[in-house]
Amino acid sequence: MNTVELLQYTVRNAFSILEQVTADLTQEQADWMPPGLANPIGATYWHAISGADFLVHAWGMGQPPLSQTAGWEEKVVLFQEPNPEGRHGPSLQTLRIDLAAMREYAGAVTIAAESWLASLTAEDLERMREDDQSRH
Repeated sequence: MNTVELLQYTVRNAFSILEQVTADLTQEQADWMPPGLANPIGATYWHAISGADFLVHAWGMGQPPLSQTAGWEEKVVLFQEPNPEGRHGPSLQTLRIDLAAMREYAGAVTIAAESWLASLTAEDLERMREDDQSRH
């Protein structure tokens, strides 16, 4: 198994596990706000998938993520309050998603990630690593 194959296996496995652990999730469970500093499951699901979308598209392919180009953010995110002044970005604790749309978005990101990874060679990974190191 080479580096690209290992990366493909790892990403496919991660998406598969996420799909399994969210398969029986209900909208009510996705919206439930746990006590303390924890985020709702739906917000965490959005964060994981939109993060993968950004990595694949923006970092990997140099394109805007699907959340922007395909309108997934508007379809998935139902509500989100901004963070209090002085804190970075919107609050995940207030984010609520449309679970059915979230599952569709997760499927689209999975397909895009697997397709992108299938196009890579070991040389591509080395070039990406070198590019990343030159930015730091």
